[in-house]
Amino acid sequence: MTRAGLTPPERGALQDFVDAVLALSDDPEPANLERYLAASRSLEESRSGQTPPPARPRTRGSRAVGRRPQAAPRMNTVKGEA
Repeated sequence: MTRAGLTPPERGALQDFVDAVLALSDDPEPANLERYLAASRSLEESRSGQTPPPARPRTRGSRAVGRRPQAAPRMNTVKGEA
């Protein structure tokens, strides 16, 4: 999402978050960590009233995330027999 698609409160929260991330990366002291955590919470709260983005349509051959493909069943054969 671009900044243009954000509401004014979201833009302010996003800018505060970006500033906090930069401050934390420059100087990881406890005050900057607290600033980062507060900005993160504020950004999350500013976005909590929104509906989630629409799900991407699944394409042929895609699979659900978190599911492993099933292995083909094994044939019970005795070694040496065809």
